[in-house]
Amino acid sequence: MMKGSPPTTVAYKYFVDAAKLHASRHPERPCQVLDVASGHGEPAFTLVEQLPGVDVTLTDFAEGMVKVAQLEAQERGITTARFQVADGQDLSTWPANTYDIVMCSFAVFMMDPERALQEWKRVLKPGGLTIFSTWRMSEHDLMGLWRTIISKMAPGEMVALPEGIKDMGNAEPVLQLLSQLGFVDASCREVNVPIHVAASGIPDLFRNPMMAALIEKKTQPGAEREAWLKKAHSIMVDTARNRHFLQEDGSIDTPRQTMLFFTAFKP
Repeated sequence: MMKGSPPTTVAYKYFVDAAKLHASRHPERPCQVLDVASGHGEPAFTLVEQLPGVDVTLTDFAEGMVKVAQLEAQERGITTARFQVADGQDLSTWPANTYDIVMCSFAVFMMDPERALQEWKRVLKPGGLTIFSTWRMSEHDLMGLWRTIISKMAPGEMVALPEGIKDMGNAEPVLQLLSQLGFVDASCREVNVPIHVAASGIPDLFRNPMMAALIEKKTQPGAEREAWLKKAHSIMVDTARNRHFLQEDGSIDTPRQTMLFFTAFKP
């Protein structure tokens, strides 16, 4: 996930604790973890630091973000993590039954989340655990800011987004989908996670899979895309100001942001 922006370490702790608990059930072997849409590398790096012997592979669809994560690992002295450019909806690089844990922090808003979950289940070992989080849909949080940008920059696109993406911000449809895909013991915990986005981190908010897909669809690389992003940034800041999220230093605070934290097992 993105450095200097959501989620806070409050959210990371849930991932790390769940992964450590699952790893403790098989102390005889190193825990193999695949982190999908890793961004800057959290919570995967914290897991590496807190769980000796864990084998973590960080992936991201964007090659540039993989390079950013590699630099972050170097700065933190992390030498055991692996890095791979990969689409969370297509993990064909890896055979079935490879990983003990597949996790994804706030990046499951992909164009085809059902396909993504199917892939995660495929690469999990029997008894393996998937851990992922989303944000509950609300007009008074970060998701509301994203939806405002979409409605103003690409009218009609919010309606046109696949229902699967819209459903990921609500617990019940996700739990139903996990059951339909054959996961067992699926659960969801709702946690309030106050969000602070530094002014310098606001551009990173446009790198989530949902926004990235929209930008690619609506713009051409180069000057057109830069102009689109500049206007979207302005809308983001203006909307944050109108909703009293914008701080004097240019940062954005959303004090009431509900994280949906999901866990489910492959039988």
